[in-house]
Amino acid sequence: RINEQIIFKSLDQDDVQKILAPMLAEIQANLEKQYQVKLEIDEAAKVFIAQEGYDPKYGARELRRVVERLVQIPLSELILAGKLKKASKWKLIQQGDGIEILYSVP
Repeated sequence: RINEQIIFKSLDQDDVQKILAPMLAEIQANLEKQYQVKLEIDEAAKVFIAQEGYDPKYGARELRRVVERLVQIPLSELILAGKLKKASKWKLIQQGDGIEILYSVP
């Protein structure tokens, strides 16, 4: 028996951006707390990640995996290689058809 129907509105890019913001903020906070490193995220990079993690049919289900692939794994590689300590400030930018993490000169 069905008691009620709930109709969901499809997500748009603004909704995906709102879902993405706390994910990226958590990564930034963890880097600052554990490694005393600031990560600045370019607006174009946020838009690119949101677009990669959104599918009109499935919504934002892939967003967490996209953040892992484009942000967390490259940051982990920098940490493991000992390169993260090279600078106290890093910048995440959209470059071509991907994301780049570059150290920023203060």
